[in-house]
Amino acid sequence: MLDYGKYKLAKELLLFSTKTLKQYSSEVHRRMFLINLGIAYKALGESEKLEEILTNEDWSASSNEFQLAVVVLRKDYESASKLMIKIGDKSKPSKIEYSAWPLFNDFRKTSQFLKTYKKVFATEFVLEEESPIKVGKKKKVDMSKQNIIEKSKVKAKLKSKE
Repeated sequence: MLDYGKYKLAKELLLFSTKTLKQYSSEVHRRMFLINLGIAYKALGESEKLEEILTNEDWSASSNEFQLAVVVLRKDYESASKLMIKIGDKSKPSKIEYSAWPLFNDFRKTSQFLKTYKKVFATEFVLEEESPIKVGKKKKVDMSKQNIIEKSKVKAKLKSKE
């Protein structure tokens, strides 16, 4: 739901996941629910609820990925850049996750992100993908649900013609 911009629905599902469910398959999954709920709150402009989630958890012993998520949600991009460098290019988040994860929507628009990404991955950050029709050509990524469905249909047609 977060990927498609359905923040209200995501919030309701994640509230159920974090408030109603009392058992989780792992602590990692519980924290993932909290971070994703934070993303929904941020997108909906509910900054007090976002800060409540971030403050009520002890993130200090969690993985670098969770710590990165917390500082990005707090818009502490200086700390986020330092964590990106510490995480490097061999761990998570990966290039794809930096491109697709809604957590980074605002951070990706900053020059600080672009500089740090280049430092970590030794390449410029470009949000694009290969066209399924003209291999080798590039186009901007359209992450809308309709576009994803249409791309799947195009790929299915291409495979059936092979």
